[in-house]
Amino acid sequence: MASNLTAIVTGSARGIGRAIALRLAREGYSVCINDIPSASAEINALVNEINKTTPSVSSKQPRAIGITADVSSSAQVTDMVTETVSRLGPLTLMIANAGIAPAQPILSVTEEDIDSIFNVNFKGTFNCYSQAARQMIRQGDPETCAGINRYKIVGCASIAGFKGLPTLGIYSASKFAVRGLTHSLAAEMARHKITVNAYAPGIVGTAMWDELDEAIGQVEGRAKGESLKLYSKDIALGRTGTPEDVAGLVGGFLASKDSDYVTGQTMKCRSHEVRVQVAYCGICGTDIHEYLGGPILAPKPQQTHPHTGASLPIVLGHEMSGTISELGENVKGLSLGQKVVVNPSLGDSQYGTDPCVSCQAGRPNTCSQATFYGLSAPGGGFANEITVHQANIMPVPENVPLKLAALAEPLAVAWHMVRVSGFVKGQNVLILGAGPIGLALLMILKAKGAGKVIVSEVSSMRMQYAQQLGADKVVNPMGGSADTPDPVMATVRELTGEGVDISYEASGLQATLDTAIAAVMPGGVIFNVAVHEKRLQVNINDLVLTEKKMTGGISYTSEDFQGVLELLASGTIPAEKLISSVVPLANIIEDGFQELINNKTKHVKILVQANRDLED
Repeated sequence: MASNLTAIVTGSARGIGRAIALRLAREGYSVCINDIPSASAEINALVNEINKTTPSVSSKQPRAIGITADVSSSAQVTDMVTETVSRLGPLTLMIANAGIAPAQPILSVTEEDIDSIFNVNFKGTFNCYSQAARQMIRQGDPETCAGINRYKIVGCASIAGFKGLPTLGIYSASKFAVRGLTHSLAAEMARHKITVNAYAPGIVGTAMWDELDEAIGQVEGRAKGESLKLYSKDIALGRTGTPEDVAGLVGGFLASKDSDYVTGQTMKCRSHEVRVQVAYCGICGTDIHEYLGGPILAPKPQQTHPHTGASLPIVLGHEMSGTISELGENVKGLSLGQKVVVNPSLGDSQYGTDPCVSCQAGRPNTCSQATFYGLSAPGGGFANEITVHQANIMPVPENVPLKLAALAEPLAVAWHMVRVSGFVKGQNVLILGAGPIGLALLMILKAKGAGKVIVSEVSSMRMQYAQQLGADKVVNPMGGSADTPDPVMATVRELTGEGVDISYEASGLQATLDTAIAAVMPGGVIFNVAVHEKRLQVNINDLVLTEKKMTGGISYTSEDFQGVLELLASGTIPAEKLISSVVPLANIIEDGFQELINNKTKHVKILVQANRDLED
């Protein structure tokens, strides 16, 4: 049976709606062009354009018709659906595109303003969704009625439906509501063979965005064009979207048979991004510092990050694993449902800016513009989902559980430190501090064939962890005596003779730095891992007279994540022993943050479980 495709596109006299209508006509749809009465001239012009350039279905049926209707009126939407079916045939696709986006600070919004925005953006979408669904259910099985597998209902959300934007608070709220309505109706309509999805445009070159740019500029004191420039900074492809870009997603995918198995999704129109349903996210010491004394790395109050556009409030969490729930149209090599971890580091390549010296040298971890998801970029792991740049996605081997994969980020830190320290198999090492990174160093060094690995730690529980993870000797530096005033140095001499080849300083204290320098053999390496809260002192002669080398490292690169994930897949390290507790997202403050603040030495890594459905 030949397909008989009929669509209604609301708000289609101009901009995105117009581009969608044109694309649908090219894809074989008969289209009802809808907008408000004041746009009658534009409606008629578009109808004529489609009918002149696209072959009609028959001599009695045009390819396009125009109907004026206010979507905030249920009666007018009902009449529009009825007339469309009468003139074009069974309704197979509803595109609820109509919307308004006035810019206004929340404290100046009136009840009338709220009603005006919600009447169009939410109530209008509800009217289109509900009347289309009723009509489709009356028509019966889509295969019998129109020769297709699924009827389709599609709504317009926005990137503002994922993150509230300054001066667009009520608009953002209305688009969050559209997402919720879309997800709920999708669950109810599945049994009727009706899919319900939404698209979420970013910054698109339309008259609406020109008006928004001017309105936001007036509120925030920017010249015309400056607001648009500011909000466009993190677009990796180096330009704003076009109506045709959105039409490609909607008319080329959501309206096609390729989306028959997609429902309840809100598709963000950023072709380079990936949406991840978060399974687990570890709580890092950085998160605790932000919680207690921030913002530190997060944007300051009333400020917007110059490269990512992030502003307070931000979602913390950067040690995350999950599964892919959505792919941008230009993303290759990944698939829906695939297990992944997120490399949270962002730099020039993601911003689309000219690479700095570090990036040119292959060291994006030291990029002069480096930022991180979960700290200074939109989105974080302490949430149900996050949307990230495709370059930040690291596939997880099938045999690695998502709970274990959430350790990839701290393990990648340790892998990077071992890699850049120049470690060679068989060398003896000292690790000062058995926190999460110190223990990760221990496991990786043992896996890479270290000779003797000595660990210095004051916490009895963490000393036990170090012993369980394979340290050759674990020493409490506070456990000295009259005969052995420095038990760490005594152990180093006992096991290595002249000293270790490399010492890894992972505590950030003056005392541990002094020990790290003293414990290294002549010509050895002191490698700093910790970020110091206070300025520390070094006697340069301690380095010069024995040609010892002091260096350090920061974070990681994708190469380090790949190495860690391969190591986890091999099963050669007992990484699961690092997980001291798993808490649900709903209890993250009491059982996660407060537990680490009050009982730090009892834990190594607390994981936050965001989605129970993704439990391995």
